[in-house]
Amino acid sequence: MLSKNISNYAFLFISLWFFWELNNHFPNNVLSWDVYGAYLHLPANFIYGDPFLTDWSWIERLNEQYNSTPTYYQFWYADTGNQVIKYPLGFALIYGPFFLIGHGLAPLFGFTQDGFSLPYQWSIIAGHCFYVLLGLWMARKVLLHFFSEKSTAVLLVLLFSGTNFFFTTTVMVAMPHGHLFLFYALVLVFTIRWHRNPDWQNSLFLGLSIGLASLIRATEILLVLIPLLWNVTTKSTFLEKWEFLKLQRKKVFIVAISIALVGSIQLVYYKLATGHFFIDAYNNAGEGFDFFSPHTIDFLFSARKGWLVYAPIFIFSFYGFWLMRKKGSKMFLSLFIFTLLNIYVLSSWTCWWYAESFGQRALVQSYLILIIPMGFALDYFVRQKIWQKAIVLSLLTFSVGLNQFQTWQMHHGLLHPSRMTHDAYWAHFLKSSSIQNFEDLLLVNKDVPARDRLNAQNEKLTIAQVLYFDFDGDDWVNRPDQVLGEPRGVKVDDNQIYSKDIVLKYPEITSQKNVIVKMEVLVYLYGDVQQILPRVVFKMRHRGKPYYDQYLHVEHLEGIEPHTWTRVEHVFYSADVRNMKRDGIQIFAWLAGSGAFKIDHVKLTVYEGLR
Repeated sequence: MLSKNISNYAFLFISLWFFWELNNHFPNNVLSWDVYGAYLHLPANFIYGDPFLTDWSWIERLNEQYNSTPTYYQFWYADTGNQVIKYPLGFALIYGPFFLIGHGLAPLFGFTQDGFSLPYQWSIIAGHCFYVLLGLWMARKVLLHFFSEKSTAVLLVLLFSGTNFFFTTTVMVAMPHGHLFLFYALVLVFTIRWHRNPDWQNSLFLGLSIGLASLIRATEILLVLIPLLWNVTTKSTFLEKWEFLKLQRKKVFIVAISIALVGSIQLVYYKLATGHFFIDAYNNAGEGFDFFSPHTIDFLFSARKGWLVYAPIFIFSFYGFWLMRKKGSKMFLSLFIFTLLNIYVLSSWTCWWYAESFGQRALVQSYLILIIPMGFALDYFVRQKIWQKAIVLSLLTFSVGLNQFQTWQMHHGLLHPSRMTHDAYWAHFLKSSSIQNFEDLLLVNKDVPARDRLNAQNEKLTIAQVLYFDFDGDDWVNRPDQVLGEPRGVKVDDNQIYSKDIVLKYPEITSQKNVIVKMEVLVYLYGDVQQILPRVVFKMRHRGKPYYDQYLHVEHLEGIEPHTWTRVEHVFYSADVRNMKRDGIQIFAWLAGSGAFKIDHVKLTVYEGLR
């Protein structure tokens, strides 16, 4: 009797463990950082009647009260004067019912109906729990289509306990991965149903599932590959599938139009906000897809965020894919092609480590697709000799134990959520206490001011480059011989507020991704510094578009007198350069006030040695 319903008991066990772990790490403010940006659509529309954030007062007031975000990186100004929220509308759409519940409960419990008080927070957390557990329940249904009750129970427990699904869903509450996992399960459910019975209901729900997943995260449009390639194993089955799709073209149209209609919600928002249907929502040249130079090796194997480093259990999935291909499984090609393309696309993102998290959180929503081939591998090993079973069982036990121990390490600061290195990883591998110099083994912490680091670690850093420029006639000249003439300078005034610029390629200053730059400049003022507000600007550009800048605010320095040349300096970190070969640097003077000033004799000193 127990074996008949063992997957139900596994689901119950996981649910209880989920709530226990969530309670142990209950979020103080779930509506913060990325979630704040995705959620903001709801109060902006339903409480403040300001979908394009034209009234900044209510945003600043609420942020001061609830401390949701240190910077407003979640949105940007459009030429129309509207603010564009860079996160898609999918989160707001699926969490809308929970927002309304919180809105209704707020006055009943004496809270303000402002969109951020405790009833709203509790409601969003409740929504997160609902979607995660419903996703696991639907995953159970998918797995039972392929495996026995026992195998399904084992796979569910391995998914939850042996991967970063555990950390991501219990700590990173309301981040997209938990609710996207549900839509992956729904896509698989309705793909299976549609190929059995391609009626209009299954067509509609298949299209809506793909559409909603894509409205939450645009790259999930890759999910269309699963129904498209389902049952395709050879050239002949591909031709059979093509004929089947032609025969069911009306139902295929329902799937396609459902996806398009859901996606059109986002396009309408962009059109109303910016005047354009199609835009780069991130509006930042410093991040985007590097399809011609993906970071796949780091994405999979690096100590910083290597997927298979922090979730080695998925090695069994790739063995399972091989077994599925060998046996001619009808869903092998759809799941395998999707997995390869998904890894390629996700590893092409500039910030391939996806900020602070445990392991590769960007893959968590697709784990059901990867658990299926793992199930084929485990079913295969169950039928092998006892010594082979023992090895597999040992590896699985180690993988689960490693995941749980490293999750504990993450909670106790023994693993860093974004700055891990090879040396740092092995220094704390299976350790329950921190070594003394752990911070020195991590990637550089740019929260520490660059000048302080330069002063403290001067002996550890090396001067890689010193560049001298002076303005000679009508342009900047690089003086490798360091012989500079009398300063004459380039002048900016009320008629020309930007000077002629120094233009460099990033490789001209360094071959390292992270460096400290000391920029020294001679400045000559024609009046009061507080009126002129003279600035010297250092910009980094990708394909001509700026993504990082540093400003030398001359008015903040002491001892700046008019009508005399004064040497000033600014020490700062470079950005995480997007493309080492092609990114550029631009240096120029900017008149931020009124009056006039000149700059000359620009000196750049580049320090290497940062991790």
